Amino acid sequence: MKRRMSVGVAMLTLLPFLLILGQAGPASASVCANPARHPFSPSRAAVARVGRSITVLAMARTAGGFPGLPPLTSSGKRDLAWDREGPKPGSAYGNVRFNAHTYPDGSALGNRLLAHLKVGGRIVLYGDGVALCYRVNRKVVTTPN
Repeated sequence: MKRRMSVGVAMLTLLPFLLILGQAGPASASVCANPARHPFSPSRAAVARVGRSITVLAMARTAGGFPGLPPLTSSGKRDLAWDREGPKPGSAYGNVRFNAHTYPDGSALGNRLLAHLKVGGRIVLYGDGVALCYRVNRKVVTTPN
């Protein structure tokens, strides 16, 4: 059975206590060595082989309680949605959740994340004048029912 991925969602679950310290370039090595010491709202993300300045949108949850998605627009397909009702990056506990669209033509951020971000990969989040590095410990891909 072939899995169909139309306007699906790639959800990345990040554990805040897994700080990355290895295999970084000069700029990101210093960012990861001096992480944020308090929770913050992310506004930008960097992922190797995906993007250096990915816009992060703080999204409310849906009426059903699910983390929100970026808008279905040409700019929204390049954005990462952060579940603003969940834990903030830098929080002592909980999972920081992000969503990104996938498009059938492969042009959305979620397509690039699925292709290039692997378990063990790094995401660097920036916001409020601080940064924090995360290691991906699990990748969950959902498809329409």
